[in-house]
Amino acid sequence: MVKNWLETQDCSRFAFLKDKDENVTGVQIGLGKRMCLHYYNTGSHHTTKGCCSKWHICKRFLEGDCSRGCGRSHDFHDDHNRENTKGFGLQNFLNKLIRRLVGYSLPQVCIRYLEGKCKSHECPYFHICASVVQQTPCGCSLSHNFVHSYEHSKMVLERYRRSHLIFIKNQGDINVLLCNILVPLEQKIVNSILKHRRWCK
Repeated sequence: MVKNWLETQDCSRFAFLKDKDENVTGVQIGLGKRMCLHYYNTGSHHTTKGCCSKWHICKRFLEGDCSRGCGRSHDFHDDHNRENTKGFGLQNFLNKLIRRLVGYSLPQVCIRYLEGKCKSHECPYFHICASVVQQTPCGCSLSHNFVHSYEHSKMVLERYRRSHLIFIKNQGDINVLLCNILVPLEQKIVNSILKHRRWCK
């Protein structure tokens, strides 16, 4: 089913992932949709139906760390998310599969970096402390600033057409950026990403 869906997609939306031996181990698809900051903060939809085209979905659900009792949507087929799901041709896919596709279409913090195991400059994930994204206090020795690892952070943001956000100072823009970075429980181990594929959205 996924293979058939991939064959119908624009190949410029793909980014192929490679392991340490340079073998292609997976593919990421650039859906070009962001999470809604208002929904992330409040758990409620905008008052005017259909006025927001972003995902209204539980971020912790995308990260693989939430139970259904949180009050936010875990359903890509609900009244709000259905249009986005249909727009990407995913209406016949199970939530579990859509969760993976959407999760890998958003920037992520590198789990191996958090464990002190990744120093690769080619790593497609952010090398930054999870507390920065979760906006919680921390005193660890990991990087707590996107500019501190400027070249790497810029490379990750470029893949999502967001490199201009590296020096943002407006708190609203910072909150939108952080809302759209995941700290997943599980992550595909990747050494690098094929550079000749750039996402178009």
